[in-house]
Amino acid sequence: MSFILNPFIFEQLEDFYERIITQPYTFDFDVSPANNESFFIRQPYNIRASVYINNETYKIVRQPYTTYFSVTAKNESNFIRQPYTFDSNVEPTSSGLGTLESPYFIYTAYDLDNVRTKDSRSYFRVMNNIDMSGYDFRPLPRFYGDFDGNGKTISNIRITAVSSSVGMFTSYYPLTGRTIRDLTLDSCSIENTSSLFPNLQNYYGILVGFYTGQINTFHITNCHAINSTINVSGSNSNNSFDAGGLIGRIGTAGGLMSCSVQNSYVYVFPTSLLSNAGYAGGLVGQIDSIYQPISCSFVSKTIVYSSRNVDGNTVIGGITGRTNSSLRDCYVFSCSVATTGSNDIDGITGFHTALVNCYSHVNSGSFVIPTASDFYPLSSDLTTTESCYYDYEYGNEIVAGAGVPLSSSQMIFSESFDGFDFVNTWATSSLIQNGYPYLKALENYII
Repeated sequence: MSFILNPFIFEQLEDFYERIITQPYTFDFDVSPANNESFFIRQPYNIRASVYINNETYKIVRQPYTTYFSVTAKNESNFIRQPYTFDSNVEPTSSGLGTLESPYFIYTAYDLDNVRTKDSRSYFRVMNNIDMSGYDFRPLPRFYGDFDGNGKTISNIRITAVSSSVGMFTSYYPLTGRTIRDLTLDSCSIENTSSLFPNLQNYYGILVGFYTGQINTFHITNCHAINSTINVSGSNSNNSFDAGGLIGRIGTAGGLMSCSVQNSYVYVFPTSLLSNAGYAGGLVGQIDSIYQPISCSFVSKTIVYSSRNVDGNTVIGGITGRTNSSLRDCYVFSCSVATTGSNDIDGITGFHTALVNCYSHVNSGSFVIPTASDFYPLSSDLTTTESCYYDYEYGNEIVAGAGVPLSSSQMIFSESFDGFDFVNTWATSSLIQNGYPYLKALENYII
C-alpha cells in the first residue's frame, strides 16, 4: 500500500509517531490497499474520515491549512512524496496517551465526540476552536477525568435531551487532581419539548448536567457559556428538575470558581410537577455542597424564567435557585429572573448559607410576576448576608434586611461597596458593564 502526497512538509513528532502534513492548498490523496479497494479524498474543506483496511484503522484528519494525518497500523507501509520520493515505515500513532504528561488531543468535532470511546479517567486537551454545527452530538457519558479547554471555544453544540442528566457531559465525578477548566461554550443549546424523565431527578446544564467532586476542591474553573439556551418543557409527576446555564446540579461536594454565563437563556416549563421542587439558576440550578463555595463568578445579560401552572415550589435565582454553600465575590448584572405562580424569584439565590461580597443588578424584565413580594433582589433566605448590595432602581424593589440597596448612580462607585477588595478582586471601569463592578480575573471574558 502506498500514500502519494504532493509536495508537503512532513514531520514526525518525537514521542507520538504522529505525521503532520502542512499544505495550504487543495490536494488529492489516494489510498490503494492490497485488496484493490480504493479511497479517494479531495481536501478543499474540513474533512474527517476513518478508513478501515484489513481490520486496521486509518484516520485522516483534514483542515483548510494544517492537516493532521495519523495511521494506526501494525503492518509496514510506504509513504511516497513527490517531487522527492522516500520510503518510511509506518509506526503505530497516537495523539497522546491520556496521561497528565501526554493528554489526548482534541482537534476536531470528531475528536470531541470520540472522548466517549476513551477511558473516562483520562486526561484531554482541546487544541483548536471547534465548531459543532451540523454534528449529531450526544452528551458525553459520566466523566471522571481531566478536561483542559486550553483557552479554546467549542461552539454550536445542539443537544436534544436523551437522558435525565444532560450537558456536554451528562455528569462529572472527578478523581483527585482532575478538573474541567479554561473552556468557553458558545451558542450551544439543550432542548427537551416532550417530557421530563419520570421517577428521576432531571439535570440540565450546558457544560455538565450533574457534578459532584472532592471536598474543598474547585474541580470546575474558568469555564464559560455565552449565547446559549436551555429550553425544557414537559411533565414529570414524580420528581424534580434542576436547570442551570452552566451546571444543572452540584452534589454533596465540589466547588466552582471563575465561571460565567452571559447573554443566555434558561427556560423551564414543567406542565405537571405536583409537590416536588424545581430549581433554576443562571449559573447552576441547585447546589447541595456544604464544603466549597461558588467563588469569583458572574451571570450577565441572561434571562432565567420558569412557568408554573401546578402546585409545588419553583425557586429561581440569577446565580442559582438554591445552595447549601456560600457564594463569595459573585454578581448578577443586567439580568431578568421571573416565574408564574406563587414562587420565589431571587436576584442571586433562593436558599443559602451565606452571601459574601455579592451584588445584583436584576429585575423581572417584561415578565409578569404575581405580587411584588415574590421578588427578592438578593435572596428570599436572609440567613447570612455580608457586604452585599443591589440596585433598587433597576429592580424597582427595596426589601428590608436583604443587603444594602443602592441607586444606579451609586452602583458605579467603588466607595459604595464597603467590604469589597478593589485591589485584588474587584475593579470598575466606565468602559466595562456601564461602570458597575466586575471581577478582575474575568475581565477578558466579559462580552
